[in-house]
Amino acid sequence: MSHSLYVKANGEMPCWDDIGETLTLRTLDEGALQDNRELPIFHGIELQRIRQSFISGRDPHPELCNLCAVRGHAAIETVLHPRTMEVLHLEASYLCHLSCPQCIPAKDRRSLKGPPYNMTTGLLEGLLRQLRREGVEHIRFIHFEGRGDPLVNSRLPDLIESSRRYFPRSLIGVTTHCSYPYMPWVVRSELDMLRASIDGATPETYLKYRVGGSFERAIEFLRKLRDDRIQVRSALRVEWKYILFEWNDGDSEMQRAVELAKELQVHLTFMRTHTPGRSLRFSTDGKLRQWVRRFAPGSAVEQTFQLRSPSEASTRAVVADHVAALLSLAIERIRACDHPGAVRCLAEALKHDPGISVSQTAGISEIIREALPQRLADVQFPATLTWLAAVSREIGDSASSSALLSRYLEVAPDAPDRRRVENAIIADHFLALAIERIRAGDHPAAVRCLAEALKNDPGISISRTADIREVFRVSLPGILADTQFPSTLSWLAAVSREIGDNATSNTLLSTYLEVAPEAPDRNHILSDHLVHAAVQLAVAKQFDLAHAALGQALHLQFGVSPDFVGTSNPFLFHLDQILPDDCSPSIIVGFACVALAQNYFPAARALFRKYVEIAPEACDRSRVDKIITDIDDHIQRGVLPKTFFVRVVTSLRRVFTCAVKCFHY
Repeated sequence: MSHSLYVKANGEMPCWDDIGETLTLRTLDEGALQDNRELPIFHGIELQRIRQSFISGRDPHPELCNLCAVRGHAAIETVLHPRTMEVLHLEASYLCHLSCPQCIPAKDRRSLKGPPYNMTTGLLEGLLRQLRREGVEHIRFIHFEGRGDPLVNSRLPDLIESSRRYFPRSLIGVTTHCSYPYMPWVVRSELDMLRASIDGATPETYLKYRVGGSFERAIEFLRKLRDDRIQVRSALRVEWKYILFEWNDGDSEMQRAVELAKELQVHLTFMRTHTPGRSLRFSTDGKLRQWVRRFAPGSAVEQTFQLRSPSEASTRAVVADHVAALLSLAIERIRACDHPGAVRCLAEALKHDPGISVSQTAGISEIIREALPQRLADVQFPATLTWLAAVSREIGDSASSSALLSRYLEVAPDAPDRRRVENAIIADHFLALAIERIRAGDHPAAVRCLAEALKNDPGISISRTADIREVFRVSLPGILADTQFPSTLSWLAAVSREIGDNATSNTLLSTYLEVAPEAPDRNHILSDHLVHAAVQLAVAKQFDLAHAALGQALHLQFGVSPDFVGTSNPFLFHLDQILPDDCSPSIIVGFACVALAQNYFPAARALFRKYVEIAPEACDRSRVDKIITDIDDHIQRGVLPKTFFVRVVTSLRRVFTCAVKCFHY
């Protein structure tokens, strides 16, 4: 890791983490840094000797290198004066009030080392200036983590701000146990990611490792952070790191963590460890991944450093994962019709890869059109290209999606999914064209596009003169049995929904979820199904079941608890929750239908107006406006005919379809 730097709170510069902490290369002098008198650091003699040894094929400190878990995880040394630093590892504080078994007991910390215990802004600013003077152009990852907890240091917001000012394109992260009262500055800082170390889903199991901490306080920290992120529409990535031990690896405990993660809107990562007490149930990544696929789709699997392969331990992998997470969040924002939020996520992702700045006031399609040439030329990570293609497809830009996927095949010629991507490009292109032709009223052309798509995946032939509904009726069994690519199923669902065939669309989406259990839109699709069910139950006057379905839909999308115990009217309980927030259009219309069924006409009117507000370009905007006018008219008359609800729901079938398309596509 001689392309990286580790600086402790008191200015000590160890060789690196793990066994490397026993070797201090030098101690930085804050005064000398402030006065520009400090000798070179990243290009200084200590790191130069280490790099030269590696270039010559020798270990610089054999007695330590042979024991080092980091050894062999970095790229082969080729240069003595690198211009890009991989990781700047900063110990913001040496102090911590927890006494985790594999760390320093809280009561012993001050006796083992003297002050200063917290990094000063003067030390860090001097260090960052010095690195710039030495010609360091970019730092991939600035990570605040060390022997203590970074949040102990009250200057941490200033340390983060200084890091962003000197190296604006760096990924900046903090790892903390979160066992503190909530700190509102976190979501308003320049932080890109916060990793919360919480090893358990109940107070009892949590305290077995995080001795001296508080499970309730850590969860409340994340709950308030969730609310704050929603309020300010933050792109901050929050990850829950759950280390697996023999006392917290049971199904019920881990499934409880999955439910909590959904509620808190955080990314859950189950981590295997090498330390005493480690989980024996999940002794390999394969066993853990199998469990995650079944019970926790969307959760991640990692290992502590000592168990990682070189590719898994690279800084590039950390940055690539973060970019992918931001682009996945951008897709979620698009589906929720929060385009400003999507643009912020897109801008943050592009800042890290390919390293360009875009206006956060521009439209998504404008950003894609203007930035596409540079993206194709300069993107570092193949996964960035596939995620950008997904964003492009989400806004209906199939041309950009195809260009990005084609570039992906160029930069990753040996990609294991090469054939799949090639066929997906063709199928997606023709299915997107089919939707355009349907909207233009040209069904014969739509059938021809559909035929081209199905020829590639699942590889079936259809009559190009058939009626489009007949194509789905005849070909559906073969499509469900033989389709190779999940994206084909989701696009075919969009086509069938476009022609009003919701039953076929739901069947295709159900199969999509079976073949892609970790799909990022899994919860959105399940939520949409529940909303459909709620409307049908309301038509049948089964309001308790309709309320339960709506509650489950909200829970899937936002982690909102469906528990109405003690609530006199569960529908109004949820209504008060969704009106101030940015819900998906399909949920808003579903609530509106149930409101009409229960004769809550003012509530129905408010919901329809909310729908028009969040989906101003909905394909049936005029139909919704007419419904609002009818509700107003009947409210003023004071009499509502018995047929009113049936007539409105019949009218809403097309509106509901538009709402779902706005949500998913």
